[in-house]
Amino acid sequence: MGKRKSSDNPDKIRKKIKKLEKKLRKKENFEGPKENTPPLVDLSVPNVTIAESLEENTIEEIQMEGQTNASDNDDIPEELLLALGPEGEESKEVGEPINMQLATRWTKIMMEGLGKEPRDKILNKFLTPSNFKAVIAPQMNPEIKASLSEILIKRDKRLVNRQNMTGKIMTGIGLVLTNIIKGNINTRDIVEQLSDTAKIAAEIFYEDSAARRYFALSGATIVLKEALKNAKTDELLFGKDCPENIKTAQTVQRTGAQIKAVEKKKTVPKKGNWKSPLQVQHLNRSGQNYRVQPNKQKYRPSQPLRRRTQHTGAPPAQTRRNYRH
Repeated sequence: MGKRKSSDNPDKIRKKIKKLEKKLRKKENFEGPKENTPPLVDLSVPNVTIAESLEENTIEEIQMEGQTNASDNDDIPEELLLALGPEGEESKEVGEPINMQLATRWTKIMMEGLGKEPRDKILNKFLTPSNFKAVIAPQMNPEIKASLSEILIKRDKRLVNRQNMTGKIMTGIGLVLTNIIKGNINTRDIVEQLSDTAKIAAEIFYEDSAARRYFALSGATIVLKEALKNAKTDELLFGKDCPENIKTAQTVQRTGAQIKAVEKKKTVPKKGNWKSPLQVQHLNRSGQNYRVQPNKQKYRPSQPLRRRTQHTGAPPAQTRRNYRH
């Protein structure tokens, strides 16, 4: 980018005018004066007034350009401007801030949960109204439940719990509105009931985030599950430091694999020829050594055994051999 030349200095403007006058004189001497050609600069006008006139002309030009741009925008009707859409990305709209004490308390519950004992204590405060039993979640038909798998039964159980907690929220709001309609306005009771209902809603939010984390890691590796098991939720489900946790877990896994490989190298035996077991030498009666050969199974022909027939009839006839006088 070149440097901007300031046109406000009158001395510089006078120098420029003198240079232009010299060029004009040289050109007239070389080509001769031409008729009907107005002079480039009126020499009768002082130099300072010329500079002022130049500044006025530039200001007028800038003003004319701004007017033309404004007129261009004014020519487009509003309907067409709406059809063209916004000029850029609109910023996210945010509402008025709430009390800081409420924001910090509810945020902690939404990120970490209430815990079993405080949750049960709050839920037991809101009993089911006698004329509003619809807040109780409907149970699954036993005929349909018998055909479901264990995974679907667990999922249905979680949804039932969520419906019952939503029913507690509606019960608490209903009690507050009923007291206001009756005129029984006790500020402390109203604040406590509304605060408890908000805590239940925050607990539902936390349980939904935990369910999303479970389903997201259901198909992940063991290393990834261990790395993100204790990750804290913020604007992101697994936290902003999720990439760092994954890299750390992968580094630990590689280091462990290298250590195991080194230990295996130390314990692997050397490869060589196969050696037969030791043969025991014995002495025979003459005192000479001989090798004991392993016992070999004797060959036995596989012939079917003949069963002895039992004579159930009369005894055999006597012959001369078994007949004795």
